[in-house]
Amino acid sequence: MAHPKEIREKLRAMYINGQSLEAAAQLCKVAFATARRWRDAAKDGGDDWDKLRAAHTLAGGDIEAIARGMIAGQIVQYESVMKELQAATDISPLDKAKALASLSDSFNKAMAANRRLLPEVHEAAVAIKTVDLLSQHIKQHFPQLNNDFLNVFESFIPVIEQEF
Repeated sequence: MAHPKEIREKLRAMYINGQSLEAAAQLCKVAFATARRWRDAAKDGGDDWDKLRAAHTLAGGDIEAIARGMIAGQIVQYESVMKELQAATDISPLDKAKALASLSDSFNKAMAANRRLLPEVHEAAVAIKTVDLLSQHIKQHFPQLNNDFLNVFESFIPVIEQEF
């Protein structure tokens, strides 16, 4: 079933603004696999939803939430695989050991990616925070310009997203 572009954009916005991909998919009435495919395809096309999500989180001043989110995701995956391994009776001890080693490797790579991601995300966070501060300044000191600023800013959002 093909979904309208507006649904994809809504899901993207919800995800970037902090909603889990699973929850955003459910709220948009889209299969989780479809949401994941959209996110992955966007990343291949240069629109990295995860970096934008991290940048929005960082712009809000909560850098630790990014790290916690990545670690929490790894822990959930770890627990899931461990339960499957414990319940599996048709897997040899050697294969279980290999799966555990692979899981450990995945966790270590995620931690390394977390360290590499933060410098890139910082630039986007500064840009977003700056625009937010400018918006607040205009609203407080130049309220008559607020609507014009919002109109200009909405057309500028794709530029920011493309740059970062």
